[in-house]
Amino acid sequence: MRIQLLLQEFLQDVRYGARLLVRSPGFTLAAVASLAIGIGVTTVLFTNLQSTVFREVPGVADAGNLVRVQRPVPYANLEEFRHSSGQFESLAGFIGPVPFVVSDSGIKSHRIWGHVTTPDYFSVLGVRPLAGRLFGPEEQKAGGPAVTVISAAFADNGEL
Repeated sequence: MRIQLLLQEFLQDVRYGARLLVRSPGFTLAAVASLAIGIGVTTVLFTNLQSTVFREVPGVADAGNLVRVQRPVPYANLEEFRHSSGQFESLAGFIGPVPFVVSDSGIKSHRIWGHVTTPDYFSVLGVRPLAGRLFGPEEQKAGGPAVTVISAAFADNGEL
């Protein structure tokens, strides 16, 4: 009985609202247009967020368990956090983009952009090289030799 009364009242409210909307077509048009624009903008926004922010990172092992903190942290603080926090399985960091100069046997120089990373950066991401090697144990020691991992990125026209 009570559900039937609630349903009757709901239907009366819907009919009353529909009558008011029919009486003022300008308001109805403005309300419908506002809703349509709001729903459209929200859909576009979340579609773009889904395709850029919430997507899986290609080539990274277990990307669902990665956490990215986008805040500058001094290296000393990163090392302290790595050793004192039990929250994360592993921790890596990077700075970039940073300009580097590469020279062809001292004849011609090119400026390239890259990142300065912590030695365990690639192992945290679970990335494997297609050729060559990544940072080895000797580079992972404090004060070890400076090494570079080079990755070729091609433009749409296939040129380096």
